[in-house]
Amino acid sequence: MFAVTWAAAVIAVSAVSFEADGTTPAGTFSCNLLAAEKYDGGDGELTGSILGDITLDGKGGYTQGASSGTVAWADNALHFTSGAMSGTVAAVRQDGQGHRYLHIDSTVMNPPEGDPKFGDHLCMEK
Repeated sequence: MFAVTWAAAVIAVSAVSFEADGTTPAGTFSCNLLAAEKYDGGDGELTGSILGDITLDGKGGYTQGASSGTVAWADNALHFTSGAMSGTVAAVRQDGQGHRYLHIDSTVMNPPEGDPKFGDHLCMEK
């Protein structure tokens, strides 16, 4: 019973870190493209993405390779507001195992809707 309660508390705490309260999540996310019709964590579903690794500092900043810029939380999504990723919109999600990831629509400029689909970028927290 304690383990189940503790696990639920851990998931709830991690969800709070990206609530729409003016903060952004902190962490490094490794980006891949979804090469399957849907994402369920199976082998072969993801392939390399040109986005590479994105590191969010939790204070409104990010780095991507040698680039850096700013990101803001608005309309239940992260909006990259300057730098190489300016205009990109990402949703912060959790997979079935509770791991955080960024979901970026294949168009990169539109907020992702629904479940990840073929061609979307999934940036898994390292």
